[in-house]
Amino acid sequence: MKVKQVVKLVRMKITDEDTNRWNDYQILDVINEAVRFIRNIFITNQPTMLSQKITGELTEGENIIELEFVPLNYVDVRCNGKRLHLTSLHYIDDTERRAEPNLFVPAGIKAIEVYPIPDKTYKYIVVAIPAAEELSEDDDLPFPEDYSDNVIEYAAMRLSMIDEFDQTVETQLITQIQTNVSTKLAEYAPMAHVVDSY
Repeated sequence: MKVKQVVKLVRMKITDEDTNRWNDYQILDVINEAVRFIRNIFITNQPTMLSQKITGELTEGENIIELEFVPLNYVDVRCNGKRLHLTSLHYIDDTERRAEPNLFVPAGIKAIEVYPIPDKTYKYIVVAIPAAEELSEDDDLPFPEDYSDNVIEYAAMRLSMIDEFDQTVETQLITQIQTNVSTKLAEYAPMAHVVDSY
């Protein structure tokens, strides 16, 4: 669903179709907040639904994998099908050793280094969740259509609460949205098949 449609539906929900109380920028700001809130539920329950997969090859002596985006977190990193484990450079005793990689270390904000340094060519797969980007009205929501209602409910609730703040009602609505999204994600795929994030 386009964000501009979400803005329109939020306006209907808060009875502000005539743009008397909120301008589009203010509503868009709250929609971005709603998207971040729901995105965090996805990251906890089904991280692979938001992830991107990067594949390639590391040649002998090459140990840096560069990503085209800034990752929020790494869901899975593998060389030749074998899982690499996240560590700190401090815990690698010999950074010059060459062998089959079994560890990786973040190297800057858009790259990782694998260790030991590859002793031959290895295929790699990196599954990572890109950092959230602010949405504009022309963008699509970053979720399947079924989750649009939760964004609309959250945004409408936030805007309504600005004038009439009630902590109990807000907590109930946030809990309800969180439960709705978590339930849908649990039905999407059994948790036993979800890869734990690092």
